[in-house]
Order: sequence, then C-alpha cells, then structure tokens
Amino acid sequence: MSKIEKAVDYVNQHFTTALTAEAVAEACDCSVFYLPKLFRNNLGMSYQQYVMFKRVERAKNLLVNRRHYKVSTIAIESGFLDDTYFCRVFKKQTGMTPIEYRTRHINIQKLQPAY
Repeated sequence: MSKIEKAVDYVNQHFTTALTAEAVAEACDCSVFYLPKLFRNNLGMSYQQYVMFKRVERAKNLLVNRRHYKVSTIAIESGFLDDTYFCRVFKKQTGMTPIEYRTRHINIQKLQPAY
C-alpha cells in the first residue's frame, strides 16, 4: 500500500475523531511536513480539505437519513466540535445550510416514485 493510500485509509477510518496531522503522518510513515505535499500531489487538495470533505459527506448522509437528529448532533457525529463552525464549512462546500440541504433532499425523495 502506498503512502497516500495509507494516509487516506487512516483518515477515512478516523475523520469523526479529533484527527491530527501527526497521527496521519505516523500512519503513512512520512513526516508531518511531507503530508501536505502528499495530499496535494495525489488528491489535488490539502490534508485539511480532505478531512473536511469527508466530514461534510458524512453530515450530508446523516441529514437525509437521520431526520430526527439535530444539526448539533450531526456536527458532533461528523467530527466537528462546534456546530457554528460545522454550518460555516457545510455552507462553503455545498452552497446551502445544513437545514436547507436536508429540506431540499427530503423534498426530492418525496417526489421520487416508490418501486
């Protein structure tokens, strides 16, 4: 397994926790200084951007599939410590607030025919 595969695998398994660059670097056997270059060269984004991407993807899933969860609960379940920061990151990545995303996707599901 390559260094980037190890790093991505580690992030994918731990992104909902208080993940550190040091832990990821150790998991892929590289220095913390090389980690940004590793992600940028292989994924076209920084390590932090990849972690945020994974967290927002999880949040999107929870918003639609766990309708009874509050936004603050989804923030925590997705690895964010602060729901205000979560909302800001979510809107930056998706162009809408978590509530807008949930409402839009629930309405889309209602319009789809049941098979």
